[in-house]
Amino acid sequence: MRCPTGRSLGPGWWAGRSPSLPVQFGDRPPCRRLGYATQLLQRCEALAQEGGAHALHLHVLENNEPARRLYARQGFRAVASPQGWWPPRRLLLRKILV
Repeated sequence: MRCPTGRSLGPGWWAGRSPSLPVQFGDRPPCRRLGYATQLLQRCEALAQEGGAHALHLHVLENNEPARRLYARQGFRAVASPQGWWPPRRLLLRKILV
């Protein structure tokens, strides 16, 4: 997916064969707050449901408040906070699919 600047949204991956389909992506500053991340998450959710998955998982840095708000709006909740050697910590978020 590309934003209006013609650039890709940013790096990402989707482990489509995993039972819970981990999702990760990033967006570049000119692409932020335009609804693209929401569209990507919704498409990942639809594909996951079509594939029979029961949940989506992703990691977000604890101090990434804009991303955490986005994920919360999409129904993701923190389920773990793996301990690292340095801050900021990563949070594991999950959305149960129905």
